[in-house]
Amino acid sequence: MPEDTNALVVAAFDFDGTITYHDSFIPFLWFISKKTRFITESAHLLPKLLAFKLGRISNITTKEAFITAFLKGKRMEEIRISGKKFARTVIPRFIRHEMMTRIAWHKKQGHICVLISASFDFYLATWAKDNGFDMVLSSQLEVDPCGKITGKLLGCNCYGAEKVRKLNEWLGDRAVEYLYVYGDSRGDLELLARANEKYFRGKKLT
Repeated sequence: MPEDTNALVVAAFDFDGTITYHDSFIPFLWFISKKTRFITESAHLLPKLLAFKLGRISNITTKEAFITAFLKGKRMEEIRISGKKFARTVIPRFIRHEMMTRIAWHKKQGHICVLISASFDFYLATWAKDNGFDMVLSSQLEVDPCGKITGKLLGCNCYGAEKVRKLNEWLGDRAVEYLYVYGDSRGDLELLARANEKYFRGKKLT
Protein backbone atom coordinates (compact mmCIF):
# COMPACT_ATOMS: atom_id res chain seq x y z
CA MET A 1 0.00 0.00 0.00
CA PRO A 2 1.21 3.56 -0.67
CA GLU A 3 2.18 5.63 2.36
CA ASP A 4 1.21 8.91 0.69
CA THR A 5 -2.40 9.63 1.67
CA ASN A 6 -2.78 11.77 -1.49
CA ALA A 7 -1.75 8.94 -3.80
CA LEU A 8 -4.22 7.85 -6.48
CA VAL A 9 -5.40 4.35 -5.57
CA VAL A 10 -7.60 2.45 -8.02
CA ALA A 11 -9.62 -0.72 -7.46
CA ALA A 12 -10.55 -2.33 -10.79
CA PHE A 13 -13.23 -5.02 -10.75
CA ASP A 14 -14.30 -7.46 -13.41
CA PHE A 15 -18.06 -8.14 -13.25
CA ASP A 16 -19.18 -11.55 -14.58
CA GLY A 17 -17.90 -14.34 -12.35
CA THR A 18 -16.09 -11.88 -10.08
CA ILE A 19 -18.79 -9.68 -8.58
CA THR A 20 -21.49 -12.06 -9.82
CA TYR A 21 -21.70 -15.82 -9.64
CA HIS A 22 -21.99 -16.17 -13.41
CA ASP A 23 -22.44 -14.44 -16.77
CA SER A 24 -24.93 -11.57 -16.91
CA PHE A 25 -25.51 -11.10 -20.66
CA ILE A 26 -27.40 -14.36 -21.28
CA PRO A 27 -29.73 -13.68 -18.31
CA PHE A 28 -30.35 -10.23 -19.80
CA LEU A 29 -31.34 -11.79 -23.12
CA TRP A 30 -33.68 -14.15 -21.25
CA PHE A 31 -35.10 -11.13 -19.39
CA ILE A 32 -36.06 -9.24 -22.55
CA SER A 33 -37.10 -12.18 -24.75
CA LYS A 34 -40.18 -14.26 -25.16
CA LYS A 35 -39.14 -17.59 -23.67
CA THR A 36 -40.00 -19.70 -26.72
CA ARG A 37 -37.93 -17.40 -28.94
CA PHE A 38 -35.04 -17.46 -26.48
CA ILE A 39 -34.99 -21.26 -26.51
CA THR A 40 -35.22 -21.43 -30.30
CA GLU A 41 -32.51 -18.85 -30.96
CA SER A 42 -30.23 -20.36 -28.32
CA ALA A 43 -30.54 -23.77 -29.94
CA HIS A 44 -29.52 -22.25 -33.29
CA LEU A 45 -26.50 -20.65 -31.65
CA LEU A 46 -25.24 -23.80 -29.92
CA PRO A 47 -22.79 -24.72 -32.74
CA LYS A 48 -21.13 -21.29 -32.48
CA LEU A 49 -20.97 -21.56 -28.70
CA LEU A 50 -19.37 -24.99 -28.97
CA ALA A 51 -16.89 -23.71 -31.57
CA PHE A 52 -15.92 -20.91 -29.17
CA LYS A 53 -15.44 -23.34 -26.28
CA LEU A 54 -13.16 -25.40 -28.53
CA GLY A 55 -11.15 -22.31 -29.51
CA ARG A 56 -12.22 -22.36 -33.15
CA ILE A 57 -13.84 -18.92 -33.21
CA SER A 58 -13.20 -15.75 -31.20
CA ASN A 59 -15.22 -14.42 -28.32
CA ILE A 60 -16.07 -11.38 -30.48
CA THR A 61 -17.56 -13.59 -33.22
CA THR A 62 -19.56 -15.52 -30.63
CA LYS A 63 -20.82 -12.40 -28.87
CA GLU A 64 -21.83 -10.72 -32.13
CA ALA A 65 -23.78 -13.84 -33.11
CA PHE A 66 -25.86 -13.48 -29.94
CA ILE A 67 -26.23 -9.72 -30.44
CA THR A 68 -27.44 -10.26 -34.00
CA ALA A 69 -29.90 -12.99 -33.03
CA PHE A 70 -31.48 -11.16 -30.10
CA LEU A 71 -30.83 -7.43 -30.42
CA LYS A 72 -30.27 -6.47 -34.06
CA GLY A 73 -32.82 -3.93 -35.25
CA LYS A 74 -33.98 -2.96 -31.76
CA ARG A 75 -33.77 0.67 -30.68
CA MET A 76 -30.86 1.32 -28.35
CA GLU A 77 -32.98 3.55 -26.12
CA GLU A 78 -35.43 0.71 -25.51
CA ILE A 79 -32.58 -1.63 -24.58
CA ARG A 80 -31.21 0.95 -22.15
CA ILE A 81 -34.61 1.16 -20.44
CA SER A 82 -34.72 -2.64 -20.15
CA GLY A 83 -31.10 -2.61 -18.94
CA LYS A 84 -31.91 -0.28 -16.06
CA LYS A 85 -34.76 -2.51 -14.94
CA PHE A 86 -32.59 -5.62 -15.27
CA ALA A 87 -29.83 -3.98 -13.21
CA ARG A 88 -32.18 -3.24 -10.34
CA THR A 89 -34.44 -6.28 -10.32
CA VAL A 90 -32.40 -9.22 -11.60
CA ILE A 91 -28.68 -8.59 -11.08
CA PRO A 92 -29.03 -8.38 -7.27
CA ARG A 93 -30.06 -12.05 -7.27
CA PHE A 94 -26.63 -13.25 -8.37
CA ILE A 95 -24.24 -10.87 -6.64
CA ARG A 96 -21.47 -12.24 -4.44
CA HIS A 97 -22.04 -10.58 -1.10
CA GLU A 98 -18.41 -10.97 -0.09
CA MET A 99 -17.45 -8.84 -3.09
CA MET A 100 -19.90 -6.14 -2.04
CA THR A 101 -18.11 -6.07 1.31
CA ARG A 102 -14.82 -5.62 -0.53
CA ILE A 103 -16.23 -2.81 -2.69
CA ALA A 104 -17.55 -1.08 0.44
CA TRP A 105 -14.07 -1.29 1.99
CA HIS A 106 -12.46 0.38 -1.02
CA LYS A 107 -15.07 3.14 -0.99
CA LYS A 108 -14.46 3.73 2.72
CA GLN A 109 -10.73 4.10 2.00
CA GLY A 110 -11.48 6.73 -0.65
CA HIS A 111 -10.20 4.56 -3.50
CA ILE A 112 -11.39 5.04 -7.08
CA CYS A 113 -13.58 2.08 -7.99
CA VAL A 114 -13.74 1.11 -11.65
CA LEU A 115 -15.86 -1.62 -13.20
CA ILE A 116 -14.11 -3.17 -16.23
CA SER A 117 -16.19 -5.76 -18.03
CA ALA A 118 -16.80 -7.46 -21.36
CA SER A 119 -20.51 -7.14 -20.61
CA PHE A 120 -22.50 -4.09 -21.67
CA ASP A 121 -22.92 -0.58 -20.40
CA PHE A 122 -26.69 -0.51 -20.91
CA TYR A 123 -27.17 -2.41 -17.65
CA LEU A 124 -23.74 -2.13 -16.00
CA ALA A 125 -23.91 1.68 -15.88
CA THR A 126 -27.03 1.63 -13.71
CA TRP A 127 -25.75 -1.10 -11.41
CA ALA A 128 -22.36 0.59 -11.03
CA LYS A 129 -23.88 3.99 -10.27
CA ASP A 130 -26.24 2.49 -7.70
CA ASN A 131 -23.29 0.81 -5.99
CA GLY A 132 -20.89 3.73 -5.85
CA PHE A 133 -18.50 3.03 -8.71
CA ASP A 134 -16.65 5.97 -10.20
CA MET A 135 -16.45 4.64 -13.75
CA VAL A 136 -17.63 1.83 -16.02
CA LEU A 137 -15.40 0.60 -18.85
CA SER A 138 -17.20 -2.03 -20.88
CA SER A 139 -18.19 -3.38 -24.26
CA GLN A 140 -20.66 -1.29 -26.25
CA LEU A 141 -23.08 -1.91 -29.08
CA GLU A 142 -22.85 -0.27 -32.48
CA VAL A 143 -25.99 1.61 -33.55
CA ASP A 144 -26.99 2.97 -36.95
CA PRO A 145 -27.92 6.64 -37.61
CA CYS A 146 -31.53 5.84 -36.61
CA GLY A 147 -30.45 4.57 -33.20
CA LYS A 148 -31.00 0.90 -34.02
CA ILE A 149 -28.59 -1.86 -33.02
CA THR A 150 -26.60 -3.21 -35.98
CA GLY A 151 -25.58 -6.54 -34.47
CA LYS A 152 -21.94 -5.49 -34.14
CA LEU A 153 -19.78 -4.28 -31.28
CA LEU A 154 -18.72 -0.67 -31.21
CA GLY A 155 -14.94 -1.02 -31.16
CA CYS A 156 -13.30 -3.96 -29.43
CA ASN A 157 -14.69 -6.41 -26.93
CA CYS A 158 -13.58 -5.28 -23.46
CA TYR A 159 -11.55 -8.42 -22.84
CA GLY A 160 -7.90 -9.21 -22.21
CA ALA A 161 -5.52 -6.46 -23.35
CA GLU A 162 -8.49 -4.24 -24.21
CA LYS A 163 -9.24 -3.92 -20.49
CA VAL A 164 -5.76 -2.48 -19.91
CA ARG A 165 -6.09 -0.17 -22.90
CA LYS A 166 -9.44 1.19 -21.74
CA LEU A 167 -8.16 1.76 -18.21
CA ASN A 168 -5.05 3.57 -19.49
CA GLU A 169 -7.15 5.70 -21.84
CA TRP A 170 -9.52 6.68 -19.05
CA LEU A 171 -6.71 7.49 -16.61
CA GLY A 172 -4.88 9.62 -19.16
CA ASP A 173 -2.00 11.46 -17.51
CA ARG A 174 -3.09 10.61 -13.97
CA ALA A 175 -0.51 8.48 -12.20
CA VAL A 176 -1.73 5.47 -10.23
CA GLU A 177 0.32 4.82 -7.12
CA TYR A 178 -1.41 1.55 -6.27
CA LEU A 179 -3.72 -0.67 -8.30
CA TYR A 180 -5.98 -3.42 -6.97
CA VAL A 181 -7.45 -5.80 -9.55
CA TYR A 182 -10.18 -8.40 -9.08
CA GLY A 183 -10.81 -10.99 -11.79
CA ASP A 184 -11.81 -14.57 -12.44
CA SER A 185 -10.88 -15.61 -15.98
CA ARG A 186 -8.26 -15.47 -18.72
CA GLY A 187 -9.90 -12.27 -19.92
CA ASP A 188 -8.55 -10.57 -16.80
CA LEU A 189 -4.97 -11.83 -16.94
CA GLU A 190 -3.43 -8.78 -18.63
CA LEU A 191 -5.08 -6.45 -16.14
CA LEU A 192 -4.09 -8.65 -13.21
CA ALA A 193 -0.48 -8.58 -14.44
CA ARG A 194 -0.45 -4.80 -14.02
CA ALA A 195 -1.78 -4.84 -10.44
CA ASN A 196 0.11 -4.12 -7.27
CA GLU A 197 -2.38 -6.30 -5.43
CA LYS A 198 -4.41 -8.90 -7.29
CA TYR A 199 -7.31 -11.20 -6.48
CA PHE A 200 -8.28 -14.13 -8.70
CA ARG A 201 -11.54 -15.94 -7.96
CA GLY A 202 -11.59 -14.39 -4.53
CA LYS A 203 -8.07 -15.38 -3.55
CA LYS A 204 -5.17 -12.98 -3.16
CA LEU A 205 -2.26 -13.80 -5.47
CA THR A 206 1.33 -13.29 -4.44
